[in-house]
Amino acid sequence: RLGVACEQVAVTAGGDDAIDRACRSVLAPGKEIILTPPTFEMFHRYAAVTGASAVEVEWTQEPFPLERVMSAITDRTAAIAVVSPNNPTGLVVRADDLRTLAKAAPRALIIADLAYTEFADVDLQPVALEFPNVVSIRTLSKAWGAAGLRVGYAMANPAVADLMNRVRQPFNVNSIALTAAAAALDVMEFVARSYAE
Repeated sequence: RLGVACEQVAVTAGGDDAIDRACRSVLAPGKEIILTPPTFEMFHRYAAVTGASAVEVEWTQEPFPLERVMSAITDRTAAIAVVSPNNPTGLVVRADDLRTLAKAAPRALIIADLAYTEFADVDLQPVALEFPNVVSIRTLSKAWGAAGLRVGYAMANPAVADLMNRVRQPFNVNSIALTAAAAALDVMEFVARSYAE
């Protein structure tokens, strides 16, 4: 459906599980994650669980504060969260900004939370797949209206997807939810599009 190999995908219990796994894959005490508050609160929580520190670069209006985020990168930076459209502000990241950030931090994992991407004018998914250090997170909880299923997915370089699959809980997504999600993807895309419109 999305033109990626199975080895590039991690199926998750919603987008939250994908964020948690991405954080646990690269963060640890002494490491840092760069966040752009106000943003999705779970990034702070999942980073804290790993013992990593959060470095905050405020983002309250467009454009994305690319220069300030890049200035915050150090040798301790293990992850950078990019939420677009941002939750709760609705601000969006430009494709060129994501490209520049991925190139500027080749040793960090760029966690591109694209949970609301169906509501944006530009889908950053193709850009995210251009780089080995970017993982994009998607969910059926927003435009698809299936939050109760708790099904999401992450797409990344196979090595990153493998790390995320290694840290998953053994029974994180149940078979009924997976069956319903597959059916939704087959027959409900027009609903998601019309809802986003």
